Amino acid sequence: MKKYLCLSLFCILTLTVTAQDVLVTESGDAIKAWSVDIGGSKIYYRTSDDANAPLQSIDKSAVLVWKKADGSRVIIGQEEKKTTETPTAKNEPVVMNADDPEANAACIQAFNQTDAIPTKKASKKAALTILGLLHMAPDSKMADKNVEVSYTIYKKGAYAKTTPRTDGIGVHVRNKTDKTIYVYLGNTFFLRHGISTPFTQSQASQSTSNGNNGTVSTGFSQNVIAIPAQSTLDLGKQEFFPSDGKNPFGGNITHEVRDTYTGGGLFTPMIKTGTVCDFYWTEPKSNLLGKGEVRELAPGGCPIDFGFKLTYSFSEDNTQLYHLDTKLYVSKIIGAYSALTIWGSDNIELIGQPAYLVITQKEIK
Repeated sequence: MKKYLCLSLFCILTLTVTAQDVLVTESGDAIKAWSVDIGGSKIYYRTSDDANAPLQSIDKSAVLVWKKADGSRVIIGQEEKKTTETPTAKNEPVVMNADDPEANAACIQAFNQTDAIPTKKASKKAALTILGLLHMAPDSKMADKNVEVSYTIYKKGAYAKTTPRTDGIGVHVRNKTDKTIYVYLGNTFFLRHGISTPFTQSQASQSTSNGNNGTVSTGFSQNVIAIPAQSTLDLGKQEFFPSDGKNPFGGNITHEVRDTYTGGGLFTPMIKTGTVCDFYWTEPKSNLLGKGEVRELAPGGCPIDFGFKLTYSFSEDNTQLYHLDTKLYVSKIIGAYSALTIWGSDNIELIGQPAYLVITQKEIK
């Protein structure tokens, strides 16, 4: 009897040991896995046979063999060949379309209705300071049937009382639906002249939901941020100048030294002194912008531009994605009469609440 009891216990232990699958990686690691599921680019599995165990994932390219509990094996390369007939396999993201041309055109028109005009007669005397009006490019996608994007210009503290010198732009996403929307920060980017910076959990930004339950602010602690129905997500202030010290607008970032950059066409080098960054517009003396002078610029006509690429979904499993892409550009530059005051009845009149930059003009020596 004791002999049979030991044999039965051995069989139970054997079944327990072999109940899980094993994923063999290229580095030689053997990962014990349950509920293995092969997606388009990743392999999903659980760390135990508990249905509530966390779902883990690993890139398919990192796995060589899937050893099943029944003793069979799947060579991942061969498995990929089997799934070529079904390109929209489970867990493979599908790009969805929710275009609403009328809503998008209305948002662009409303944004571009703001303006800035000089209130004095133009002078040939070169302006020291320039106002750069930001408008939305006509091919932008500010809104679809589900969401709408808006912006806020942030100005520096006491110094902004005399000069609206700006140091960042706020990005907001409004959920227009009655469902929760999920923003994928890893595939959502702020762009400076085409150079993208992803929104990541390490950024010092905040999420704000303004729904029926009031206002809740939390730091980015995950890759996916939920926007409740009829609420707005505030992605926080995005600095005009990148923190890595690289200048996507042309020229160099230096400390305490003004490094003038020149190149073909229009020039916009950037200077950094301490923690303050400035846009500089440098021209030959014969082409300097005069006080009160206005120049209209087409999209792409100035290297000072920004953008926002949004990726969102109605599910947390990243299977059906929607995209929005907005493009801000300097549409007009106006020479200011004073280096310290750029608006007012005797200078430049702001119509509406325009998004604008303050740029310092310098002559190329």
